[in-house]
Amino acid sequence: MVKAFFLQTICGGITMGSNDEVPVEYVFHDADTQDILFNDPDINDLEIDHCDTPVVMRGGTSRRMLAGSVMACMGGTLAAGLEARGVTVESLTGKAKVQTSQDFPKRIEAIDIELKLKVPAGNEKVLNKVEKILAKGCMISRSLKPAIKIREVIIRE
Repeated sequence: MVKAFFLQTICGGITMGSNDEVPVEYVFHDADTQDILFNDPDINDLEIDHCDTPVVMRGGTSRRMLAGSVMACMGGTLAAGLEARGVTVESLTGKAKVQTSQDFPKRIEAIDIELKLKVPAGNEKVLNKVEKILAKGCMISRSLKPAIKIREVIIRE
C-alpha cells in the first residue's frame, strides 16, 4: 500500500500517475520579471521580480529554488517515514545552502541540507532507522547525486 501511495496520488476522485505530471511553466516578461507557474493547487505561482535589484546583485534564484526543492523533498520524506512508523513530528525545520564551483563555467557542486527535528522522547530506535533510510536520499536528491553532492545533517532537538 505504501508503495502504491508513492506511485500514484488520488485526489478528488482523479487518479494521477507519475506519467501524467502537469508541466511547470515559465513566462519571460523582460530581463527584470519572469513567472514560474506550478499548475498545482498546493503551490503558489512564483513571480521573480528583479526591478529593484541592481544587475550585479541578481542571480541565484534558480539555485535557491533547487535547494528548496531538495530540502522539501528530504523533509517530507523524513516526516513521512516517521509518521508511517507511528512517530509524531513535533517540529521540523531546515536550511539549505548551495555550493558552486569557482571555475568557469560555474556549476553546482553540492547542496548542504540541515534539518532540525523534534520528536517525542523514546523514539530513538525508529529515528535511527528512518535516518538510515534518508541517508540514501529522497527522490530528488537521489536524482541529483550522480552530478551534485548532497550532504544532509539531521539535528535532533
